[in-house]
Amino acid sequence: FGPELLPRQEAVLRRLFGQGPRRIAEGLSARSYAKIADVSGATATRDLTRLVEIGAIIRREAGGRSTGYDIATV
Repeated sequence: FGPELLPRQEAVLRRLFGQGPRRIAEGLSARSYAKIADVSGATATRDLTRLVEIGAIIRREAGGRSTGYDIATV
């Protein structure tokens, strides 16, 4: 995804991959993204929306406050 990612988005994805397959399988939420990236919930949601748009992550079916995201695999 390279230049399409913001540095903080890349840093979050690298951190997840660095934690191994189990962590990747857990996916992300806005809350976990915000904690890892040290950003507000609103910024986390915007970043996650962008990651969905470029195909880096996939939004899970459950919505609302419990929305989760899976890391896209190629």
